[in-house]
Amino acid sequence: MIDAAQDAPGAGVPPPAGVSPLLVFDTIRRRSLSISVTALLTALAGGGLAAILPLHYVATASLMIEDRKPSLTVLPTQTGLFGTDTVAVRTQVDLLRSAELERRVALRLNLADAPEFARLIHPPPSLLHRMVGTILRRLDLDTPEPVLTNAEAVQAAGEILHDKTSIVNDGRSYVIDIQLRTEDPALGARVANMYADSYLALRTRIRSDALRRAHDLFDGRIAALAARVSAAEHAVQDYRTQSGLIEDRAAPGAGVTLASQQMAQLSTQLVGATADRTRLDATLAEARGRSETGALPDIVASPLIQHLQEQEAELGGREATLAITRGPGAPELMALRAARADLQRKIGAETARIVVSLGTSADAARARETSLRNGLAVLQAQVGGEGARAVRLMALQDAANAARGIYTSVLNRFEETANEVDMQEPGAVLVSAAVAPLGPAFPTHKHLALLVVAFAMGFALFVALLRDRLRPGLRSAEALEALTGLPCLGFFPSLRGRNGALAFNRSVAGLPSSIGQPRPRVLLLTASLPGEGTSVLALALARSVAEQGERVLLMIFGRALAPPVKLLPNLEVITVAPPMLPGSQRDRYDLILLDAPPVLAGSETLPLATLADATVLVVRFGHTPPPVVARAARLLRRHGARLAGTVVTQADWSGLSARDGSELYLHRQLVGRRRRAARFGRSGAPWS
Repeated sequence: MIDAAQDAPGAGVPPPAGVSPLLVFDTIRRRSLSISVTALLTALAGGGLAAILPLHYVATASLMIEDRKPSLTVLPTQTGLFGTDTVAVRTQVDLLRSAELERRVALRLNLADAPEFARLIHPPPSLLHRMVGTILRRLDLDTPEPVLTNAEAVQAAGEILHDKTSIVNDGRSYVIDIQLRTEDPALGARVANMYADSYLALRTRIRSDALRRAHDLFDGRIAALAARVSAAEHAVQDYRTQSGLIEDRAAPGAGVTLASQQMAQLSTQLVGATADRTRLDATLAEARGRSETGALPDIVASPLIQHLQEQEAELGGREATLAITRGPGAPELMALRAARADLQRKIGAETARIVVSLGTSADAARARETSLRNGLAVLQAQVGGEGARAVRLMALQDAANAARGIYTSVLNRFEETANEVDMQEPGAVLVSAAVAPLGPAFPTHKHLALLVVAFAMGFALFVALLRDRLRPGLRSAEALEALTGLPCLGFFPSLRGRNGALAFNRSVAGLPSSIGQPRPRVLLLTASLPGEGTSVLALALARSVAEQGERVLLMIFGRALAPPVKLLPNLEVITVAPPMLPGSQRDRYDLILLDAPPVLAGSETLPLATLADATVLVVRFGHTPPPVVARAARLLRRHGARLAGTVVTQADWSGLSARDGSELYLHRQLVGRRRRAARFGRSGAPWS
């Protein structure tokens, strides 16, 4: 049972094959003449258009953005504008593309009057425009053309210049190229150089304006800042006077008052007095606790005691000498002993005096220590009361110092701007000035010619392939066999021309042998739609078999009845109205050909197909839609027809290839070889 989906018109249709190289080469071979003509016409049209196109020249001027930091980093007008990072370089590219710069260049060079620009600003009217203008003038409806003002003309020239200019930076350097594409090389060089000069002047003006604004800003702020500093310093001094916080002149601005300085000095003196008192107390206690005081440091260090002790030692030596030489009772010895005793009394008196002096000094040191402690306590109380006032004073001093710092910074910037206003540089340099190019830029006429030729050949091939793809119907045996599942028994060309007729006869003669062995006694020829060439093929096949001496009956169905026609002695042609076979005459003929109506155009063919030994489906070359062919084959199979294969009729003789019917293609090759042999005067077999 046949599925309903298989009966759909498009069922079983293979997808269109891709454009393979073999198909391209085959199309070139088959349609070489049309491809050549199409390519030639396209090349002539493109060449004519390319010949009238003007050549363009590219002039280039190169600028380099200087890699240096601005001196006035605090200015908001310069921050981020004249650096040399990627964003800043991109900013300069955008500045070069600004409309203001383009109008400036157009105005300085008077580009609105240049022929190349004037032709674009005032284009000549087109043919349609002139025709409409003529009609309007005759109807008195014509309006005058608007006249551009000088400003509008300059603006239009700037817009045209924008389209002709390319600002190029590769993002890896500080070099920016200004490229002008013009028809006049000298004009392009002038415009590129003027572009660079205008950019440098514009950038210098921007920087100068920024510096002047900063200079004016600083100039206006200096007086206010100076007054602010003076007021802050007066506030500090007035508060010192009111609070009694007199600043130490030895450390101005350090926040040290006289009271704090005196307290520090008293602390130092108290430490020294305490040390002196402690030392004297220790010495006095040692002197009072000893019975022998001659070894005390203060007594030993006394010059008087040292002198007296030296005299006593000298007298002691003389006394010993006299005691040995004169004897113990010598008057000189007695005198020496008296003198020595007197010296010892003096040493003892001096020692006592020194001890008393140590006590006095200890009392004085103790009193001085007490006095210093009392004075330090008074100063500590005074300094403690000054703490809150000192904090306020410190805040006033900080405010005064901050005001003075701002004033000093602004004054320094003011001096810097004053120096830089008259020494301003653009921050960019012209690396390479533009010169008139020696040759045109791509594409030149040679390049255009090559492009036109390549395009023409590609376009011609595309048109040929498109024609092959857009042609309806089937054109190859492979596609037909894939669509129907039946073998393709042959291709039959149209009968136009001698070559077509010869190929047709040759193909018909070989058809019976390709149907199968043994050859069927009753053969039905049918098609999908009318006009497929079934009757011509049936008559030709009948004659071909009859010429071989066989008895043939050709029965034509579905037409008006006519008397039998005798074409050959053993060929009989009859027309039959009802779908039936003359059973009594079946054995009289070697071959009975049934020329049946189209399968999809009538219902009498399907019963006939069941009576025939074999059925051949006829398909018109490049005409019958593939879904229609597939549906006809399915209907014949569904009703029990014994399909032997398909044949293709009315094939295009010039459009056949090796992929089509092999017998017909071979015949065409033979005919071609014979023609070439006859043309060049050769003889012999066509295969030579």
